Amino acid sequence: MLIQKMSIEQHIAMSLSQCHSCFCFRSEPYQEGATLSEQNANIRLRFLDGLKTPVYTDKNITSESDAAIRIGIFNGDNMIKEGLLSKLKIEILVLHGDFCNDCQGNWTGEEFNSQIVQGRDGHRFVLGGDCSVWLNNGEASFGRIRFKEGSSRTRSRKFVVGARVCMGEKTGVRVQEAVMKPVTVLDRRNEGTNRTL
Repeated sequence: MLIQKMSIEQHIAMSLSQCHSCFCFRSEPYQEGATLSEQNANIRLRFLDGLKTPVYTDKNITSESDAAIRIGIFNGDNMIKEGLLSKLKIEILVLHGDFCNDCQGNWTGEEFNSQIVQGRDGHRFVLGGDCSVWLNNGEASFGRIRFKEGSSRTRSRKFVVGARVCMGEKTGVRVQEAVMKPVTVLDRRNEGTNRTL
């Protein structure tokens, strides 16, 4: 087939052009000779809902509308609904609450990964439940997710919910990670007390 003879970059470029006439993307540094790399695209993940507060440990987190948390992949303001990028595997995780206070959404993958919060024992993650999902036509809804630990032990006393493309996924481009606003995660044992305050 013709597609099988194309490079990954050519396949993605064709898919994006079919999705929207003004789509373009930036190649990864290791890819050579790509005129597309000069088109300065802005491909990123984006949460489609805010997080409902207050947030407690061991309780499923939801969007502000009490629905599952949704995420999409965008080129600028346009959702990518076709092609390889529209069906990537995405994972949701937790960052330190003071991540990117002044970066205005511009960070590297290394900076993002360095701010991932580990569990108290240094090995397990802070979130539990269905923490990964496959995009379908550029968007997806996460299943049941809960915090296993509160944010009081962190330097900012808050967490940031983030999402990234799962390791091992072949994108051919830099996909900017998604983040939500910082949130305080309270111990569920104090839920009744906080409601009466």
